[in-house]
Amino acid sequence: MWRLFLFWQRETWRAWWRRPAVFMPAVIATVFIIICWYLATKMIQSETLIMRYSIYVGTNWLTPGKWILILPSLATVIVGINLALAYLVSRSSLALRYLWLWSAVFMAVGWCWLSWLILRINS
Repeated sequence: MWRLFLFWQRETWRAWWRRPAVFMPAVIATVFIIICWYLATKMIQSETLIMRYSIYVGTNWLTPGKWILILPSLATVIVGINLALAYLVSRSSLALRYLWLWSAVFMAVGWCWLSWLILRINS
């Protein structure tokens, strides 16, 4: 069991990422993370930002403009963890590998969507 999780018995990191079925989800997730960072930097100039808005109440949470960088930072960390977990379980299960890879893509898309919504509310 432990031999499945030992690093020195795996293929190298560079060879693992060269597979098209692994490379494409990683590239897609990276593109969405870059878009998320771009949207956050467009909003950083304002003094205050609306981070939460409710259709019933209105503005619920105003923050300083620099707090918008929390969104892409968390997105980068979470997608990085998902990609690392895909690499760590790649030897033990093929289904888990692709589950972690595509969960990284969907998490990046979700964070990008959240950044776009916050941009639209604050414009």
